Amino acid sequence: MQLNDSVIIITGGASGLGEATARRFANGGARVCIADLNETAGVAVAEELGGLFVRCNVASADDAQQVVDQCLERFGRIDGLVNCAGIGTPAKAVGRDGPLALEAFEKIIAV
Repeated sequence: MQLNDSVIIITGGASGLGEATARRFANGGARVCIADLNETAGVAVAEELGGLFVRCNVASADDAQQVVDQCLERFGRIDGLVNCAGIGTPAKAVGRDGPLALEAFEKIIAV
């Protein structure tokens, strides 16, 4: 994959797998747009990599549109998207005490 001069949005890019992906892409010459809820970490990573941070709840269509709009405004185009945002729960979907609460399951799926 040719990363040089590409523009990539990375959800969950402020930490973990998303941050590692952002670093790898930036080191390969890509310009990265980090979309994450963690503003402190996201700003720090984006500044270090010369990228852009946009606060984003990936379960919100309005937030996702903001990411696209700001990325286009800053870089003029978008060449790719890597989705690394995600959450989990320490509970099983169906455990000894029955199924996971529907609200918890819906939140995991939404993200």
